[in-house]
Amino acid sequence: MPRCSSAAAAWMPSQVEATLISTRSTGTPSAWYRSMMRSARARVASAVRGAEVVHLACHGRFVSRLPAASGLLLADGWMPVRELVELELAGATVVLSGCETGRHAVEAGDELAGIARALFAAGARTVVTSLWAVRDAAAAPIATGFHAGLSGGLEPSAALRRSVLASL
Repeated sequence: MPRCSSAAAAWMPSQVEATLISTRSTGTPSAWYRSMMRSARARVASAVRGAEVVHLACHGRFVSRLPAASGLLLADGWMPVRELVELELAGATVVLSGCETGRHAVEAGDELAGIARALFAAGARTVVTSLWAVRDAAAAPIATGFHAGLSGGLEPSAALRRSVLASL
């Protein structure tokens, strides 16, 4: 089932993905990931401050006619672009494991508008996104492999490449 099918279907598999990633990185699910799994928008905004890596496994929505209406669905509702741009990411690597999180529109002056652009404006150094619907069965092992690569010292692009190739 695609992650984009409904909010309820999107949320539960995301918890599984976050637990797999945190367990792979630390041996046990970290308090930070358990907190993020039950995240509210304010909790996310607080938790990302000072983080080197931020992973949000949630439903994403891109609105092509009005990119500012795009956003991420968290436990307590949508976190739109206007809230994403206010996050304090300070050079973080941000991973968005959700549908269409990398889509964007080109506005006047060739400016990009969308979720990824908002995260760069908020200070992210690297943003890993998806341009299409994401299946949970594929997303979890790719995300887990990606984080294992990061933990092993790989740059984000190399970690993603290795993880995707391993999943083929």
